[in-house]
Amino acid sequence: TDVRPLTDTERNLSPLLLNIVRWFIHAAYLLSPTIDQYKDPIFKIGQRDTLPFLLKNMERDLAGMRQQLDSGPDQCILFLVRTIIALTESTENVNISCAQKPERVRVEASVVNAMEELLQNPLGVIRNAQVLIVNDINVVTDPLIKQLYEFEDPPKELSSDEVHCKSDLWRNSQSLNMPLFASSFSNSLKPSEQARYPTVKTFLQIRHQIHLLELLPRILKFFRRLLSQFSYKISQEEARKRPIRDVIENDPELEGGFDAWAQAWEELETSSTKYAIPEAYKDKKVITIDEPLSLFLPEPVPREGICCLHILDSLISLHNKLVKAKRGGLKDIELSERALFVSYDEKRTSMFMLYSHSVRLVGKHKEVTFHYDLFEQYLKDEVLGGVHPIRESMKDFTESDNFKMTYQEDVTWLDLCQKLDQNERQERIPANVKMEFLDIGTATKAKKALASAIGYIRAGLGSGVATESLVQFMDRIGCFKDGTSACIPANLRKCHVLDAWYTAYFYQSYRSATLPFETVSADGMEDVPAEAASWLQGTMKNQKIIKKWLVELHRFLIEWIVLKPQSTDDRSQDYSGWALMDCLDFFWDKGGSFGATLLPPHEEEIGGLQEEGLPDCLLYEHVLPFWLELKDKHQKIR
Repeated sequence: TDVRPLTDTERNLSPLLLNIVRWFIHAAYLLSPTIDQYKDPIFKIGQRDTLPFLLKNMERDLAGMRQQLDSGPDQCILFLVRTIIALTESTENVNISCAQKPERVRVEASVVNAMEELLQNPLGVIRNAQVLIVNDINVVTDPLIKQLYEFEDPPKELSSDEVHCKSDLWRNSQSLNMPLFASSFSNSLKPSEQARYPTVKTFLQIRHQIHLLELLPRILKFFRRLLSQFSYKISQEEARKRPIRDVIENDPELEGGFDAWAQAWEELETSSTKYAIPEAYKDKKVITIDEPLSLFLPEPVPREGICCLHILDSLISLHNKLVKAKRGGLKDIELSERALFVSYDEKRTSMFMLYSHSVRLVGKHKEVTFHYDLFEQYLKDEVLGGVHPIRESMKDFTESDNFKMTYQEDVTWLDLCQKLDQNERQERIPANVKMEFLDIGTATKAKKALASAIGYIRAGLGSGVATESLVQFMDRIGCFKDGTSACIPANLRKCHVLDAWYTAYFYQSYRSATLPFETVSADGMEDVPAEAASWLQGTMKNQKIIKKWLVELHRFLIEWIVLKPQSTDDRSQDYSGWALMDCLDFFWDKGGSFGATLLPPHEEEIGGLQEEGLPDCLLYEHVLPFWLELKDKHQKIR
């Protein structure tokens, strides 16, 4: 077809408008019931058939529009439809008979005025029309659309067994699908041309996994629900014995989060991230509800919980790869389920791919071509609109060990001491070393950093000796965030890590304006006796002793109440009715009997506390309210 630009010296019309006007004129004649009377007077075709003549001219007009708009035939038809709408909505009253040249000029001027807004951004007009069509849910299910674009074979009642009716003879040899789109992009464009469409290029590279990005917010909610329910409230051994089935049962949100986790684990192709997968899960792709709860509690050490970080890291990497292809220089945001994520709808994407293609005859074959600029714009506007890259730190899930610390002889902390040095146990911080936190935020950060270090030591990682500098050890294994290292004295050793954690925990509780032990049940706790109030009044003059009692009772609260064993055997003995000082003597027992702390005070400190012993009226069940009252009075006199 001849598609040389049309020109008309008598008309003040652009080539695009001239093609549009000519197309409408030829279409009007085609629909006229008296078309034959115009054969010779207007068209100068003698006795030839008018229909082929008009169709050929309309094809030529459409080809000219394609050249001017740099678009496919479907896009040009959409522009013509928008033109018809603009003309019918025009308020100008003109004589459309065009009997005289001045009348024709006025009609054409009216067309120009009506189309002025469309011509300012014709490609935008086409795209808006495509969006309207794609938004119409009926388009996806419309039988005619399915047949026109060959999504389905024709119905049997419309088919025939005759050879010339077989669909293989007239259907496109290639189906309009994403593999064809991807193949066309990689084979028909040079690398320099592909670089003009960076979002399309990246999208096609990860298209088989992009649907997994919609799982990210569900997985985040899943983690936060589990952590709010179990963080520091269950030991690792308890979590390993409890199947996730028992946790998610009859909870639709948790069940959906588990399904998202399992799907991401099975389908993610990322073979390696900075979080190494434990051997037991390297080749295990199918995750069932029989897996232990510990697999779904994120932690930054090479146990099963690190699989959670592997999933997050893989999805964030996938997310950032696509977002950064859209535009560089976007500000990174923290990982949060409230953030905007990639919005991918496979059916909607297929529709945009459909409306960005065109078909032309090359000899006897049909050739499908795509307009990648339209698809690029769709990805930027709809899939990635408002989306930012995500920081890879994931600090909410990597800064602490989430398991409750237990002190049974056969678990955890005995292992911790053995990991540090076979001949040396954990030690209390020397009395001449001052470790203090002036605000709850700093204490909380230090506690998390120290918990992370303890987790590494428990897992047998980080190497080094017990006398190594604690700050250097923690810096080496990446525990510090936001300048936390400045809060920990430089002269502490690795063997002081447990006592340093206790100290940070104490200041977090001491600086807290609310009840610091939210996991402790009020059941069984009684108000402080009146005799204890008198003792308290007389002791308040000695702030040094009060501070020591605050610290020691806090440690007792952590080990005997907050982290109390949950078993039903004699290890969970009920101490109700015991004098608090008797409990403390048992707690400080250096013989290592069950219930004794791993870190008893120095002899001189025990002696000083026993000299200023607590009143006999104070029982085990008074310890929490007594500590809170002691804290309140100490803060008021400081």
